[in-house]
Amino acid sequence: MKIIPTRRTCPICSSEMAIKSCSTTQYSDGFCWRCTCGCKISVREHSILENKQTPFRTFVGILYCYSSRMNPAIAAQQHHLDERTVKQYYTIIREKMKGEISADKTLDITEHAWLKQKGATTVSDMNKLFSMLLPELLYYRNWC
Repeated sequence: MKIIPTRRTCPICSSEMAIKSCSTTQYSDGFCWRCTCGCKISVREHSILENKQTPFRTFVGILYCYSSRMNPAIAAQQHHLDERTVKQYYTIIREKMKGEISADKTLDITEHAWLKQKGATTVSDMNKLFSMLLPELLYYRNWC
């Protein structure tokens, strides 16, 4: 399970899928992974949002706040959430990143080759690499 997968392969035709706007009656977040063959999959599937109620847009904002090292209280205020909820997400993100580093000594959050080539063996390295994700997070935040 990824924090937020950035790539998805269609289970039907094995083509690369893309995140697109989708019907809110079928996908509460208004987004889904969509393939040219017509296959659709929730953006929550195989992410830390699976089985959570937080809207996708809100979580992307929390992720952006975390990567910017924003205080959880400020992030909570910005996203109209309880500070405890934001702290829980910060902990989940941090633990997920630690687990991926300890598993194979590399950070594999986004499946980008340039991140895989960077060896991260400490939490400090992990935070530096996560900061490299800021442009992608800005893309997600602007897209949402």
